[in-house]
Amino acid sequence: MAGEVHTGNFTFQLNQGSALPNAGWSLIGNPYASPIQWGGSGWQSNGVNPTAYVRDNEVGNGRFLQWNGTVGDLEFAGLIAQGQAFWVKATGANPSLTIQETAKANAQANLYRTKQESNSTLAISLDHNGLTDRTYLDFNNQSGLKFDPHWDGVKQQNSYYNLATLTPDSVLVAIKNMPDTCHVTMGLAVHDVNVGTYSFAFSGSALDTERKFFLKDNYLDAITPIRAGQNYTFQVTDEASTFGNKRFQLLAMVEVAQPEISVDEDNLVSSAVSGNQWLLNGEEIDGATEQRYTPVVSGNYQVRTTKSSCSKTSPPFSYAITGTEPRQPPIQLHPNPAQHSVSVNGISKAAAYTLLNSWGQVVQTGLLTADHREIELRFSSGLYILALEGETGIQRHKLIIQK
Repeated sequence: MAGEVHTGNFTFQLNQGSALPNAGWSLIGNPYASPIQWGGSGWQSNGVNPTAYVRDNEVGNGRFLQWNGTVGDLEFAGLIAQGQAFWVKATGANPSLTIQETAKANAQANLYRTKQESNSTLAISLDHNGLTDRTYLDFNNQSGLKFDPHWDGVKQQNSYYNLATLTPDSVLVAIKNMPDTCHVTMGLAVHDVNVGTYSFAFSGSALDTERKFFLKDNYLDAITPIRAGQNYTFQVTDEASTFGNKRFQLLAMVEVAQPEISVDEDNLVSSAVSGNQWLLNGEEIDGATEQRYTPVVSGNYQVRTTKSSCSKTSPPFSYAITGTEPRQPPIQLHPNPAQHSVSVNGISKAAAYTLLNSWGQVVQTGLLTADHREIELRFSSGLYILALEGETGIQRHKLIIQK
């Protein structure tokens, strides 16, 4: 969270509270130039749940840590660092939350922020007669394939043989910062060698990623998969093509299978477990990044799967929702667009309803009758789908909320 450093009391702006689990949330931040302690003195609240949450993005796909003043995750314990964002849930209609200077803490706090991408590094060793030289490729997306004087480490010449990475603009480097590309070919230069037997060895965290590596030996016209702990032995002779800049190349690639869409009850399912982005009529659906997606309108759906910077998109999948817009709908929503409430006209018998947001997530459920036809709306502006369960099946109606 960024903004001016504050002194004195600070009153947070909160979203309207709700008893529903998925409503009433606000993402707020520590306004002071010091850590603060949640759950102790220095807080004034009304209609706010006593639990605060921070997301630790370094653990798996992200884990929420929580603390209610006495119970919760001890590694968090409610100690909120300077600039740290945290979640609170309001339950009342007009929630309020104010922090005072006495909430400041004289302690060191962890700062939970965007996940720091771990370096994906490949180390290449050249060994001969007990001597070793190495070159490194760091897939950190800090530079392009050509030599970058701000990031890349130039090769310094040893008193014996030399191994270096050869950039496309013919610069020998010991450390090359690599872009996050689908396919890349880099030269490996072997110089100042004597006749004899040499071997490459490969190690590093890059071998444990989705990126695959191959060693191309142009002299032998052979391509060998690179694996950790596996050596590649070769001979150097008096023939110039057995060493130098042109014999060896390193190939790195990320393979992405084209995703396929299947249907499971009312859900669309991607064949890819992760890296998904759903599209409707060629446009990305905001927030629809899970393997499963529940359509709320008819149209042509696609899913795009991405690994590193590589992506492939499925062919269009036509999906029709029946009963959403009958020619003479017995049910009418008024007003539509709505602000704070909507009346469902045409209800003759009790009907269960489900309100879904544009992501297909359930935000509210309830029961409508001829005497009780009004639904309170405590949600932000946007497109929603009201699904009514009646004798003839489920009818879905578009509802626009404007506030």
